[in-house]
Amino acid sequence: MIRIVLLLSVFLFGCVSTQQKDINYRFALCPDKTNVDDKQYFEQCLGEKYPELPNELKRAFKFIRLYYFYDLSDESISQYLDVDKAYTRDLFLNSISITDSQLVDEVRVKKAETILKQCSDFTIERISYRVGYMDEKKLVDAFTYYIGVAPEFYPTNCK
Repeated sequence: MIRIVLLLSVFLFGCVSTQQKDINYRFALCPDKTNVDDKQYFEQCLGEKYPELPNELKRAFKFIRLYYFYDLSDESISQYLDVDKAYTRDLFLNSISITDSQLVDEVRVKKAETILKQCSDFTIERISYRVGYMDEKKLVDAFTYYIGVAPEFYPTNCK
């Protein structure tokens, strides 16, 4: 869809806008940790904001941090913890006010942001696979939701 819009704007107007978009972070877990990379996000956020978490939740965080690039689901996290999916959901909601799926999305988007800042020549599709999305559209949607701008319009200092 985005490619169609870009192609249409090139056809109609002869160029694509390179105007930088405003960044509007919407991370629920640690909204104040916007200028850190994905590793620091986990370490600083979880260490400072949530020092007294249940052990099961700490195990879930570690599992997500280590395996976010796989096709994680509520079920796989629950299986790792050896508990029911409903229990896992309640554990997350009652402890940190977001679901396990939301945390996985936040981690993936933070990692995608880090990759973009590194000025790699990866395409959005390749970044999406690298951070665990099996579909480029899912990354674009999540990135736009959490960062406030689509990945292809994310301002970097790359030349």
